Amino acid sequence: MDDDAVASPAGAACPAGATTVDAAIDRAIARLRDWQGPDGWWCRAATVDPPRAAREVAPYLLLNRALRRHHPERERVLLDHLLAQQAEDGMFGDLGGSVLVYQALKLAGHGIDDAPMVRARAAIRAAGGVAACDLSARRWLATLGEFPWAGVPTVPVELVLLPAWAPLSLPRIATAVRPAVVALMLQSAHRWSAHLSPEQGVQELWTGPPTAVAVAYPDAASPWSWRHVFVAGDRLARGMGYTPLVGLHRRAVARAIEWLLQRQQPDGTWPGDRRVTIDAVLALHAIGFTLDHPVMARALTTLDAQSTNGPRPDAIWQTAHGLRALHAAGVAPTDPAVAVATSAVLAHAITATGDWATAAPHAAPGGWAADRGAAPCIDTTATLVAALAGARAATADTGQVLARATGWATAMQSWNGGYATTDVHQTGSLWAQTALADELSLADPPTPATTGRVLVAMAVGGFDRHLGRAWRAIEFLRHACDPRRAWDGCVVQTALALGGLAAIGEPLEAAPFAGTVEWLRQAQRPAGDWAGGVAASPAVATAAAGGARVRLAGRGRGRGPGADRRQRRCRGATRRAVVVGGATPRRQLAGGPAAGGSVLRDRGHGVPVGRTR
Repeated sequence: MDDDAVASPAGAACPAGATTVDAAIDRAIARLRDWQGPDGWWCRAATVDPPRAAREVAPYLLLNRALRRHHPERERVLLDHLLAQQAEDGMFGDLGGSVLVYQALKLAGHGIDDAPMVRARAAIRAAGGVAACDLSARRWLATLGEFPWAGVPTVPVELVLLPAWAPLSLPRIATAVRPAVVALMLQSAHRWSAHLSPEQGVQELWTGPPTAVAVAYPDAASPWSWRHVFVAGDRLARGMGYTPLVGLHRRAVARAIEWLLQRQQPDGTWPGDRRVTIDAVLALHAIGFTLDHPVMARALTTLDAQSTNGPRPDAIWQTAHGLRALHAAGVAPTDPAVAVATSAVLAHAITATGDWATAAPHAAPGGWAADRGAAPCIDTTATLVAALAGARAATADTGQVLARATGWATAMQSWNGGYATTDVHQTGSLWAQTALADELSLADPPTPATTGRVLVAMAVGGFDRHLGRAWRAIEFLRHACDPRRAWDGCVVQTALALGGLAAIGEPLEAAPFAGTVEWLRQAQRPAGDWAGGVAASPAVATAAAGGARVRLAGRGRGRGPGADRRQRRCRGATRRAVVVGGATPRRQLAGGPAAGGSVLRDRGHGVPVGRTR
């Protein structure tokens, strides 16, 4: 061993200065153990920003009022939470969320002369008032009788009967939002309203009379767009008093109810956040389900529990990253924390066919959902396959579960070679031109981040980079890459994509990947961390980029005079990132069967990533 190297706890040779890194990793491991629950899950509630809190908490409060349910103590706690998040300008997030919070506060007894109400009212009116609200706020106010249904675009329930090949059929949108869309279809079919008294309404938020022109939903700028066709067609049908065929309408309503009930999860909720379950409960109540019906009772019980304890975190998603971190830090698969988490995760592996089979009928079921639900997630599955690599050979059952998960994740490849978060490539087609696209993310396109994660899972499963699916995934990343901005100019997307390419063994010396590696190095800030980029925090970006740096440094990219210099740059950048964020996986040297040196393995996914001499 060299004089300037010391033995790390993982047994690897590393510079003397790396002891600071080891200490940081040991503290991170200890903190992960503290956060783990006795049942093996990492399930910590995330911090909810004000806009999301307004969009999730206010609808729950309004649902209780609409259903004549009263929980004064629980409502007081939630309203205090909302008031604490009021911004200096008086808003509670965006305009629509602020209107909903204002309505909830007024229903709870807050007077219009209270200081928070005065500030909120002034900000809402300055932003355009109720008439400028988005679709979600309009629908909630219409449900309470405070907005005319004529200003809420219709989602025809008859669309649920369309075959899968039709442009406006349900399979044309992302799996994750289909329950929400069906719930909105039922609400459109039965425009039920729980009328409030004048004293409880929000007439003071209107900046003018609610005329037909004032409440009309915004149309497209161009008259030659599908958006204009849908909006104008909806207005024309209303003006002519169009009534759907009774038989077809009843059949569609029955099919929508059946579809929604079949997808209710054991705890009573529907896949997605609380808003999906709230919309589903409201839709079912509008068509005649009573509050004591088992479907309604289960859903309301869970909603009440979430209002007290906070929204249910994505337990499997968090546990996947917890296991990934422990494996990367060198913790053995037999460690109690890893073993109990592995058992918990394996018990929730999905073996039933779901809605995803419409777009990928050839795929055998497998994988995991993000929140212990019934809809598998490609992102979560690929991350767990990599995290559980060390446990693959533990038992035959474990190997079979991971093999099924790998097979399902790789089979969900989109037509362009990439991988989306939850489904085969769904662009939303004509759905993206409807008013619903203003409220819901109807598309689920492939992303470099998910594609990179699946490439790591392929490497763990023994895929060669020349194999069909792996080759198409690499080509997707190649065509989506801009050497000047990497992938979307986002550190997280770039780091995960490069990590997948490194894991599968794709050479990174040639364009366009060589430029992205240099872009990632230059994107590191002087303090050692990385900026988050698009929709990511600096901590997440640092964790992702630090992991990618280790893989690239370990691979020994290229031969020639500049290879050693590039490796030193990678290792130096990684060491700075660890000191700042503790994000870098610890590596070990494991003897390989091939001659010419030992195989350098990344403890994060357990596959050869380079060779030392």
